[in-house]
Amino acid sequence: AVAALVLCNQQAPQGLPSLLLPACAKELTSEQRLAVEAWKVTDREYVDRTFSGQDWFARRQKMAQRKYAERTDTYDEIREMLASLGDRYTRFLTPAMYDALFS
Repeated sequence: AVAALVLCNQQAPQGLPSLLLPACAKELTSEQRLAVEAWKVTDREYVDRTFSGQDWFARRQKMAQRKYAERTDTYDEIREMLASLGDRYTRFLTPAMYDALFS
């Protein structure tokens, strides 16, 4: 199932006809890529591998399929993902918030 999730969010490799990819394969928008990248970082770095008992890969699929109208919608989705972990120490900072904190 994990391999299918990854494959469904990639373009056809160089020289491989796109007809050989599953019907769900499509290019992600920049907002979808940002949301999925936030999911990946959390997946890689978060200590609780149960992710508070949720279906973590289903959350990724939902984030990759959602249509985001603007960047603030993507940020809200990332905040919602992190809040679902129930960890009071895990936070999302926008680039502006990060710069203000660490400048």
